[in-house]
Amino acid sequence: YATLNGLYTIEPVRAFKEFGIVHYWIYQIGIFQGISEKEEQYAKNFMCSIENGSNCAKKKVEGGKNLILILVESLHSWPIGMNIDGIEITPHINQMLKQDKTIYFSKEMPQVKDGRSSDAQLIINTGILPLATGAVSACYAANTFPSLPAALKEKGYTTASFLWDDKNYWNQEAMSRAYQFECLYDRLRDSERFEEADEQLFAKALPLLLKLPQPFYAQIVTMSSHDPWIRPPHMKTLLDGIEIKNEDVRNYMVILQYVDQCIWKFVTQLKEEGIYDNSVIVITGDHDALPFNEYEGREELKGEDCFVPFIILNSPLSSEHTDKVIGQVDIYPSLLDLMGCTDYSFTGLGESVFSDEISDFATYRTGISAGGVNVSDSVKRHREECWRLSDIILRMNYFKTNSILAPDKNSM
Repeated sequence: YATLNGLYTIEPVRAFKEFGIVHYWIYQIGIFQGISEKEEQYAKNFMCSIENGSNCAKKKVEGGKNLILILVESLHSWPIGMNIDGIEITPHINQMLKQDKTIYFSKEMPQVKDGRSSDAQLIINTGILPLATGAVSACYAANTFPSLPAALKEKGYTTASFLWDDKNYWNQEAMSRAYQFECLYDRLRDSERFEEADEQLFAKALPLLLKLPQPFYAQIVTMSSHDPWIRPPHMKTLLDGIEIKNEDVRNYMVILQYVDQCIWKFVTQLKEEGIYDNSVIVITGDHDALPFNEYEGREELKGEDCFVPFIILNSPLSSEHTDKVIGQVDIYPSLLDLMGCTDYSFTGLGESVFSDEISDFATYRTGISAGGVNVSDSVKRHREECWRLSDIILRMNYFKTNSILAPDKNSM
C-alpha cells in the first residue's frame, strides 16, 4: 500500500495506467475524506468574515511588466550570504541582492506538506495552504481554483509554466490547467540527469520565453538541487579542499553553487535579450530540504532552521532587505500587490509583505512556528486556523460554488 500511495501521490496518471482502477479505489479509500456539515459551515463563515483585499497593501505600481517566477528546488536561506574560509556558497545571488530595486525576505517559512513541490505551486499560485493529508495535485486536480495566472489574464497577460521534468510528475499537466496557465512546456531537457537539469531548463526555456506575447507570467520550476544533490560531472569547486564532516551538507552546498551559476547566467541572458528591464523576477525556494540544524549538527528542529528566501529583482517598489518572518502563503497576495491585481476576486489567506504592518509570525507544517515576539494571540490564532480552513475548502471544492462574500451577521 505504501508503494501504491507514493506513486499515486506523485504520478497519479502513471499509477492509474500501471495498477488500474481497483488499486486507485484502494488509494481513494485511504486518502479521500468527506466534509461534515459542521466543517462546511465553519468554512463558509470563516470565508465570509474575510474582507477580501484587506490583506493587500495596494501599493501603486507601474502596470504591464512581465513576471518571471523562478521556483528553486530545495533552496534554503541559510547558505545565502554564507562563506566558508572565504568561499561563498551563492556568490551570484549575493551580488544580485546588492543591486538596486531588490527586495529580500530571508525568513520565509515553507508551508508545504505531503505534496512537497506541488504544494509550493499551490500555495504561491492560489494563496491557499495544502491538505492536512495527501497531495492536492493527486486528490483534487479537478477543483476550481482562484489563481495568480487567472488574475493576470484579466490584465491581458499570457501565462506559461516551464518544467524540466515530465508533465505527469506531481500531475502538473492537470494542475497547470486548474491554475489556468495557458501554456505548459515540459521535458525541457537533453538527458535524464537531473544534476544538470537547471542549465538544460534555462537554455531551452529562454527562446520559448522570448516568443511569448508580452506582458507574460512565466513560472520556471527548477530541479538540479533535488536530493541526493549529485554535482554535474564537469563542475569543480573550492569547497572540495575544505573539511566538511557531514557529506550531505557538503553535497548540498556544492549543488547550490551550481544552481547559483545557472540562475545568474539566465538573469544575465534576460538582460542581454532586453527582457529584464520590463520584467519583475522572483526567486524563491519551494520547500526545505536540509535545515540549518543539520548544518550545525543539532537534533532539535526549530522553525528558524527551515527558512527559504523570497527575492524580488527589478522590483517596481522600493528596495528592501528585512528580517521579518513571513509565510509561504503570503507570497500570493504579495505578488497580486506587486503586479497591480489587488482587485482580483480572491486575494488569498496570507498577507502582503508590502503592508505597513505584517504579522512577523508563521507556522510550519508540524505546528512549530517562528517569529511572534510582539504578535497578539488573535493574530497567531488566525494564522494557525488558516491551515484548517484550507484543508476544508480544498476537500469541499469551495470555489466551485462559492466566492468571497460579504459577512452575514446572522450566520456568525
